Amino acid sequence: MFASATTGNQAIAIGGGLSATASPIANAQGAIAVGASNASGIAGSRATGVNSIAIGSGTATIAGASSVGVGCIGMGQGAVA
Repeated sequence: MFASATTGNQAIAIGGGLSATASPIANAQGAIAVGASNASGIAGSRATGVNSIAIGSGTATIAGASSVGVGCIGMGQGAVA
């Protein structure tokens, strides 16, 4: 599966995962998500807040970085901002 940049304008997602869950997703305006996970059931990076950034791939057991707040930055596997 490929990275997914949906919903918001100017969203960017980079990386490829084993499934839609494992792939990075950026789905808010200006959101950036970089990094997939190593397992199909574990989430890759997620940027869901406006102008948020999530950088960090996951492993077979730990999810990738997640950024849900407006203008927040989450870096490193398992990080939540």
